[in-house]
Amino acid sequence: MLKKSFCAVIIIMVIVLSSFPSYAYTTVLDILKSRDIKSTDEFLVSIVRPEGDETVSKKTYAISGVAKEDEEDIRVHIFIENDKGEFVEFKNTNGESSWDIGASGTFIKEVIFPAEGINSIRIAAYKKSEVENLEAGKNLQINDFKITVLPKGYWNEILKINVTKFLKSLVGAN
Repeated sequence: MLKKSFCAVIIIMVIVLSSFPSYAYTTVLDILKSRDIKSTDEFLVSIVRPEGDETVSKKTYAISGVAKEDEEDIRVHIFIENDKGEFVEFKNTNGESSWDIGASGTFIKEVIFPAEGINSIRIAAYKKSEVENLEAGKNLQINDFKITVLPKGYWNEILKINVTKFLKSLVGAN
């Protein structure tokens, strides 16, 4: 009887303890997309482009970076913020939203922004060998950027400005 009671208690404990998540996130993607994690320093990958928040005239954009450490062990993911304010996977023109940095230690990926206006993106890099225990700032790099795509008409109007006329109008010359 004592053995059966002991086994029953152990089984109940295992069931109860396994129902609690061992960490707040269930998958790597949940960690990478979490709003709770803020931008970190660029300690795994130096992001070459974007250099920061940028304004561009075309929806097509090249994202690039250079590994700072063992490039064979680093995976990069890219996300974009959707209408609900959530980060979702953002596929590049090759249909990838993640890739491993190769032997060259560099990457360049072309993306097409879905809309004019502000596009919030997240670039995440982590050590594949430590994927089971990701910690922002230690083995997980997160970088958030805002890329503003100007409307086509706006950019065309800027190009049409006659600089000489504009400068003369500023100084009041005829």
